[in-house]
Amino acid sequence: MGKTNPDPRPDRRVPYNQPIRIYDDPYSRGMRERRLVREELRQGLRSGLGDVESRVGRSISERREGAGLSVAEFAQRIDISSARLKKIEAGKGKLTVNLLQRIASELGCTLIIAIV
Repeated sequence: MGKTNPDPRPDRRVPYNQPIRIYDDPYSRGMRERRLVREELRQGLRSGLGDVESRVGRSISERREGAGLSVAEFAQRIDISSARLKKIEAGKGKLTVNLLQRIASELGCTLIIAIV
């Protein structure tokens, strides 16, 4: 049988025989809302940025081929592996602004980033 405490100690806030109360913590509700917003952003970015990454990758591939450079040669010039360059050109690789700047300068292009 379970123990009950008929005379709880006065120094305890909740006596042993009382049920535990769970309060709705505004902090946890805020965390939950933030988590939902983050997930919505991830979903939106996945759908939207995938298109941007594939367009950028196609543009890099076209300009590289127009310059007469192979994947291996161009990758060596911009100091990345050829496997990573292939992923970028396929629209699946991660791009950074520094890498985009190196690519643009090696191809003789200007990098313009705009948020409209």
